[in-house]
Amino acid sequence: MTYQSIEDVPERDVERSMDYMGAVSKLAPSRTAMRVAMDIAEESLLKGESRLTHKELERRTGVCRRTLQRAIFQLRSHGLIDRTGTTDEGTAVYVSVWERGEEYRRWGNEFNSAWEGARKARQLKHFTAPSYPLPASGLAHGEA
Repeated sequence: MTYQSIEDVPERDVERSMDYMGAVSKLAPSRTAMRVAMDIAEESLLKGESRLTHKELERRTGVCRRTLQRAIFQLRSHGLIDRTGTTDEGTAVYVSVWERGEEYRRWGNEFNSAWEGARKARQLKHFTAPSYPLPASGLAHGEA
């Protein structure tokens, strides 16, 4: 499904994208990775996939090619974006992995529940946060 603007996107999809950006901030907190993830997420919401060229992503983020490649590698290695193919012109096609946002929401609920339990028991000094789910990386070093 394609949409003309973010205002046309259903509320549940917007909420899912907000959870996704929470996962991005947790796993890939660099400014460049956040911005690249946001641009790919917006394109994925509107068009189902992102066909932004690396040159366009460089322009939008104001970084050089190498910094952009590192950000894309970071996002892919944490399972936040997937490369689904290449256009005839050679542009990489990426999609946001919305399931990472769902994992983030579940982890946040678990964290809040554990925090409240420790707070009510007056045991915050001994509080241990639940571990965050990390995907197994299937990328070779330097692949973006």
